[in-house]
Amino acid sequence: MAAIINATFLLAQSGAPITRPVDLNENNFFSDTSGSIPASRRKTLANNGPGDDSGTLNQLITTLADQGGGVITIPAGTWLLGAIKLKSNIHLVFDQGAIVKPKLGNFTDHSIFEIGYTGVKVSNVSIRSNTNKFKIDMSELPYNTRILPFNIKETENFMISGCHVIDKWTVHSTVNLGLSKRNGVWAGSKNGLVKNISVINAHGGYGAVQTRVAHKVFFKNISSQGGGATLRIETDGRETSGNQAPQNIARVSEISAYNISCKNGNSAVMIQPWGAKNGWFDIQKVRATSCMAAVRIDRAFVDLNAPSIGNFDPDSRITDIASTYGTNA
Repeated sequence: MAAIINATFLLAQSGAPITRPVDLNENNFFSDTSGSIPASRRKTLANNGPGDDSGTLNQLITTLADQGGGVITIPAGTWLLGAIKLKSNIHLVFDQGAIVKPKLGNFTDHSIFEIGYTGVKVSNVSIRSNTNKFKIDMSELPYNTRILPFNIKETENFMISGCHVIDKWTVHSTVNLGLSKRNGVWAGSKNGLVKNISVINAHGGYGAVQTRVAHKVFFKNISSQGGGATLRIETDGRETSGNQAPQNIARVSEISAYNISCKNGNSAVMIQPWGAKNGWFDIQKVRATSCMAAVRIDRAFVDLNAPSIGNFDPDSRITDIASTYGTNA
């Protein structure tokens, strides 16, 4: 283990974490602007019966975004959604009785919610439950369907909160933080809060969250049962861009996490730098029950003669780890 750590954590960077994740103020990561939106721009999505609801929701998002933003409530019921493009100053609020089923399009990689995408930066947005968790039910999809329920790219000031995902061994993690290109410049997400997310039956090679590119994002109360890693800080953003994104952009920094748990899966936390020179992460309260590992710290996953061998700032830390033996991973 010592050899792996020495190879992975190298040169220190400024701004080491000070406050433990348990004591972090969520408002320092996501500033909620939804309270200032007037009643005239607070709408409820109409359920018009069986069929694809994506067009109706996307049109309502566009209408409210053109007016300066809005809040859209999605009531209890079953909703067929896919390729929902969130726009700046839009907040989706799901009733705890809402069930989202994915609508697949003609794509190699499908998304349910797209937050930041090629040519568009998105700011001041959220997808949340009004009380307890709403559901995303992917149990009827074919195994190994390539789908990203929350596909987050160039986004600033965002929150994903209160969702339970029923997976079916699909390819990609439930929450995926990557990068996109706008006006010739690559960028990822920054200033975000992802909390109260649970996933069951995820793919063994993926899991609940994958963080490829991000700055100052707080992950809180993330759990998975079965499948891969609950929180993957695996910075392969340059590789997923076809090696187009600059390596100094395709990286993570100031990543905080609290209460990350896994049961009957690969691991609660996985760390892997690829070729990125990353900033620090600070993870507290890791719980694993009947998993292959509580924490995985993997090699850079690049060739020895690669132009960049990745690392993480040595001020990174993982504290309060507990693992319970089991045989169901």
